[in-house]
Amino acid sequence: MDTLTLRILIIVTGILVMAAMVAWSWYKKYSNGENSLSSLDPGLSLHPEYDDYEIIPVNKTAAEHTNRSDGSDQTEMPELIQLHLAAPEHSWFQGPDLVSAFERLGLTYTELKIYQRQTPDGQIDFSLACMINPGTFPDNQNDIATFECPGLTLFMQPREIDDPAAIFEDMIAILDLLAIDLGGTKWDHSRQPLTLETLQDLRQRLY
Repeated sequence: MDTLTLRILIIVTGILVMAAMVAWSWYKKYSNGENSLSSLDPGLSLHPEYDDYEIIPVNKTAAEHTNRSDGSDQTEMPELIQLHLAAPEHSWFQGPDLVSAFERLGLTYTELKIYQRQTPDGQIDFSLACMINPGTFPDNQNDIATFECPGLTLFMQPREIDDPAAIFEDMIAILDLLAIDLGGTKWDHSRQPLTLETLQDLRQRLY
């Protein structure tokens, strides 16, 4: 065996020995549980009972999360309530029909280019817009003659008005009258068929 080959053999042997020592060291470390959770400092344990914040369940808003830490069961008044009237299947509401229905129900066309139910002193009870963006209605007779809308959205802000429970009942009455006058299907906020259960839930949150 020549000198060069011997040197290479010594180097390779040294590398193998070092690798074996490192591997053995890691094996002893993990087999003895040095990296397990049981070896953590107890002072690092989590104590959520001392937290000042509250975890809200997935798919619930803060307003819907009513099981408070103090044991109360209060439901917060919603910031916004919106309901819809979808046009009959395979058809759209026509502009002239909409304007006639809105005027019969005492709704006012405003600078926002939507219709609103206003109090004598100009306060807004609730509003009515087109279901699709931008939600507005034309402001002249020529455009309204050709205007079409797939559905209507009625909405109110309970926290911004006096007696929201009574105003809600008025908005429901308008929705019902529009459904009779124009036809179509009443939807809830998620555009699913409006049910008595949904209405009752909303009423409970307003009283």
